[in-house]
This record gives sequence, structure tokens and C-alpha cells, in this order.
Amino acid sequence: MGTNAMFLLLFPLVISTSADHEIAVMRSVTASVGDVVLECQNEMHFDNVVIHDLVNIWTESNELLNPETGCVMLCVLVKMELVDHGGKVQKAESDAFLRAMGADDRIAGKLVELFELCQRATSRIKDMCEFALQMTKCFRYGIFELRWVPHYTVPNATDTMGKRNTEQMWEERDVRRHGRNNRRRRTNKKSRFY
Repeated sequence: MGTNAMFLLLFPLVISTSADHEIAVMRSVTASVGDVVLECQNEMHFDNVVIHDLVNIWTESNELLNPETGCVMLCVLVKMELVDHGGKVQKAESDAFLRAMGADDRIAGKLVELFELCQRATSRIKDMCEFALQMTKCFRYGIFELRWVPHYTVPNATDTMGKRNTEQMWEERDVRRHGRNNRRRRTNKKSRFY
């Protein structure tokens, strides 16, 4: 299915809203996906190009062209039980996952609907890695159209002046979010997607 046809399928989903709750849900979804990406990385040993694609998933200029990114997303979607091994959306599991991420009925319904539309739009693709890549692109497009894109900054190992390391940047972010005395402790994970 062509890109234009995919966009036409998504047109009924377009809502001009940028409510904080929807963005917070998408931030939680992205963080959870990021944790599973780390699991898939241990199994698949993919390269930095894929990591770059996934860390920058919500950067509009990131075109997601690497086929290996699709293989990683397939790993993630199957591990999270959002799709089965044949690429069919697991509606009940997807809904439960979204609710666990803080989605209410309206948000969960809209996201599951988008996920199913993207599955239908990409269902003719036989290569499962390409299917997952195109499904990810479709879902991402829908999130951009809904204006639910989580905005975040991905810290580098050092800032442009080379003075701060990653942990210092995370700590500063946590202080901004939770106040100096209410910082959350970061887990010892390789990266975060938010």
C-alpha cells in the first residue's frame, strides 16, 4: 500500500489536540518500548544505526529507512505481546498495556484503533521485518497527526562543552521534573527513551 493511501486511512483519526495527558501516555509507552529494545539488543546485537533510529523515533526528520530497525520493532512488538508472530494486533493485550501506561478509555481506544489501521495498511507485506518497520512508520505518522508526540531531549555522553556526563544530565532532568528533594532514583539501564 502506498504512502498516500496509508495517510488517507489515518485521516479519520486526526484530532487537533495536544493535551498533556495524551503526551504523558505516549512518553510512558515510549519508555516501556525502550526497555524492551534493550532486551532485544541483548538477543540481536544490532548496530548503532538502529539505536539512533529508535532513540530518535519522535524526531520528524528521522525517516526510519533501516530494515534492521523493523526487525528490532518486530522483536519489541512480539515480546510486548502487542502483535503475534504473524503480525496480527493483539487488541486485548494492547489495550491492557496502554491502560497500564495511564491511558483512559478514549486514549486507549484511539491508540488501539490506530494500531489496527496500521496493521491493515501493511497487511500485504510478507517480510515480517518490513511489515514491522512500515507499521511503526504508520503508527508514528498517526501520533504526529494526533499531536501526541512526546517531546524529550536525548542526552549525549557529554554536552557541547564536554563538561557534563550522561548521569549528570539525567539527574538535572529528574530535578526539573520532581524537585531536588523528590528525585526518583534511576535504574541502572543503558538508555531511556523519553
